[in-house]
Order: sequence, then C-alpha cells, then structure tokens
Amino acid sequence: MKKSFLYIPFFMLLSSAPLMAQFEITPYGGWMLGGGRYEYSVENGPNYGIQMGANAGDDTKIIFFYNRMDSRLTKKTLTGRENLTNLTTEYLQLGVMREVYNNDVVMPYGLFTMGTTIFTPKNSVYYTDWMFSMVLGAGVRFYVNEHLAFQAQARMLMPMRFGGGGFWCGTGGCSIGAGTYSAFVQGDFNGGIVFSF
Repeated sequence: MKKSFLYIPFFMLLSSAPLMAQFEITPYGGWMLGGGRYEYSVENGPNYGIQMGANAGDDTKIIFFYNRMDSRLTKKTLTGRENLTNLTTEYLQLGVMREVYNNDVVMPYGLFTMGTTIFTPKNSVYYTDWMFSMVLGAGVRFYVNEHLAFQAQARMLMPMRFGGGGFWCGTGGCSIGAGTYSAFVQGDFNGGIVFSF
C-alpha cells in the first residue's frame, strides 16, 4: 500500500509537463553524510539518484528526486564501533527549485522539498522505517547549450518525527497545532548532467 504513494509525485509532475515550457532530467552521483543520533550512526558513503523538473514560470521549477545510499548502521561501544546491519537510505521528494541568477551560462539556485525517507536494514532483526522528511539545498548549473548543463549541489536532508498535536478552543476561537523535530541531519554533495527537452 505504501509503495503505491511513491508514484504520485511522478505522475503529478508528468501530468503538468505539457503545460510548462520545459522538462528536464538529471542523473547524479556524489557523497552522502549519514548522520547519527545518540550512540547510533549511519556511515557516510557514495550516493546516487535522479532528479526530474519542469518549468513553472518566474525562474521557478517544480522538481521531484529519488536519492539512494547503501551504507551501514553502527553503534558506539566501549571498545569502538559495532556494525549492526547494512542499511539502504532512500529519499523521495517533491518541491521547488528557484533560480537566484541566470545569464544563460551560469545559474545558481536554491531548492526546498518535502517527502519521505525510507531506511531499509538488511538484517531481519530490524524493521524498515518510513519517516517524513524535508530537504534544503543550493547549487549551480553551467550550461553548455539550452539542452545540456552540468550541475553541482549540496543538500541538507532532514528526516523528521512528529512530536504530537492538539486541538483546542477558547473565547478567541479554535485552533489546531502539531509539532515535529528532526530525528537527525544528513547531507550530501553531488554532481550531475542536466538534459533539457
């Protein structure tokens, strides 16, 4: 059931593409910082993925990306670090990219996305964990022509937990609220090739 939701952002982006001026696809690879919490850490390692985008006007693009890292989960002990299991970390994100400046050759940009992060351990003792996540990033593109560019970017990846919520009413009306916190922070540095159509 959960996996069926993975296709929603892709079809939303695809259905909006004919209404927009340009569609692009960017395969990329890089290095990811695994992060950690308390005595547990996800080892750093190479990552790869694919990003799709479509123009939304006013120097803004709607983007969807998939990112993957195969690494290990470790635990700090009195004698060093213990390897607990091999771990796959996947991000599925939908958001926006905003150009800061564009002279048809160099284009710096910022991005913000929301979606889900999936932690899949290879050891059956542990279970797969799905978490809501947000991503902030910045990068630059170097255009060879209108159909080809090289991209370099850095991102801060934040899997989050929901800390609680509430609904209350008073003399001034009613309100609803929810709290979240970042379980830990990951990051990556990557480069890719942008193909525009």
